[in-house]
Formats: sequence, structure tokens, C-alpha cells
Amino acid sequence: MKNRFLERFFTRIDTMLYIPGLDDTTLTLKKNVWLGALGGTIAISGMTLLGYFMDLPVIVNYGFVLLSLTFPALIILPFLKKHIDLIFFGIHFILIWITFYFMIIMGGLLTSAGLLFTGISIMFMSTSYQKNRLTIILFAT
Repeated sequence: MKNRFLERFFTRIDTMLYIPGLDDTTLTLKKNVWLGALGGTIAISGMTLLGYFMDLPVIVNYGFVLLSLTFPALIILPFLKKHIDLIFFGIHFILIWITFYFMIIMGGLLTSAGLLFTGISIMFMSTSYQKNRLTIILFAT
């Protein structure tokens, strides 16, 4: 039963993200980026709600800033045909600097080490771009 659900889920994603003339590599890239944005949006929403209930205004602000970049990505991605990697490289580059900014606001690495994992997850997501130059630039940032 699990396999049927996953097959239907991925088939729906394929049909939603497919545009005529799109090759398999670009479709795979779109699918990876869209699933990453979906998972990230769900996780960030949970973090923001948790921060709200625990009365952590910096985390709530951080969550809203991240959601302002990841949620539109879910909506825009199905309509993109070209330069997907460059657009999401820009979004991820901005997310890394936003994470750095909020780490400084929270008092540095020792008091905000959890945000470090956000930056690391963004960098690992960049490996799906299939362009080594973009991945190296994000890792160097």
C-alpha cells in the first residue's frame, strides 16, 4: 500500500512539474528542488509555530523571513522551464546570508548553533543543481 501511495504521489508531482520540451535531467532537478522546498516549508512552519508558542520573537521573525522565500518557490517552480538552478541558487544564497544575520542577532555560534544546521541543509540541497561551480560557491559562502 505504501508503494502505491508513493507512486501516485510522485506521478502527480511529475505531471505538475512537467512542461512540454523539458528533458529528464531538468525534470529531476525541478522535482528535487520542489520536494526540498516543500519539506523546508513544512519544517520552517513548524519551527515558526514552536517559536511563537515558546515566545521566541527572533525565531518567529527568522521563520517568517525564510517562509517569504521558500513558500513562493513552491508556487513559482511549476511554471519555470529554464535557469531553475540559477534562480534557486540565488534563493539559497540569500537564505545562507539571512541565516548568518540571525545567528549574529542571536549572539553568535554558541547561542544559535541550531541555525547552523539550516545553512548546512541549504548547502547540501545545492548538490542537486548538478553544476559543481554553483555548489562550490555555496559551500565557500
